[in-house]
Amino acid sequence: MHASTPTTDSSGARAVVVDITQELRWWRTFYAQYPQGRPVFSQAEPTLKFAYDSYLLRPHERLDALWPDIHQRYGQLPAHERLDWPRAEQVIGEVWRRILSP
Repeated sequence: MHASTPTTDSSGARAVVVDITQELRWWRTFYAQYPQGRPVFSQAEPTLKFAYDSYLLRPHERLDALWPDIHQRYGQLPAHERLDWPRAEQVIGEVWRRILSP
């Protein structure tokens, strides 16, 4: 992932910076190479951005604990920016796995 190395401040909190432009480039290529079972990139892009925003809002929490809040916030996006929930859940999970992968 194109993110800066997490740093720790004096309180022990980690900071993460994501280069969203590079990340979206990576996803565009990934979706082109592995389209099976995925929406086209242009349909997924708002959900990809939402997933990164969700991570950056609460980077120190586990995704499985955040699903109710994420589902509620996702439902507030304009309808034309949302995927159906099972597909959105898949995309959001893929983004978090990419962020957390070594």
